[in-house]
Amino acid sequence: MALFLLITYIVILIFQIILFVISIRKKTKKLWRILFSAELVPLLISIGLMIYYNNLPGYGFMPGLTYLGEVLFSFGAVVLYCISFLISIYMQLYCNFK
Repeated sequence: MALFLLITYIVILIFQIILFVISIRKKTKKLWRILFSAELVPLLISIGLMIYYNNLPGYGFMPGLTYLGEVLFSFGAVVLYCISFLISIYMQLYCNFK
């Protein structure tokens, strides 16, 4: 399960990077809206999963990882998505004022 989530997080991050590059090249409002939604949805899902599975008793949802590993795994994805989202907002503001 942990490997599946890792692959999912990596695929979503690659998808976000591709949308980011396309948005910078074309500079249209519609692509920026799509980019924000493509970054905000995985961020909210990751935060929700991290909060939900953190409160469950037992081993958690990632067999093979310790409890600390589960928390760091999910928290790392949330931090990565937050950084990506903030970079997108900064670039949108930079492109508008340029």
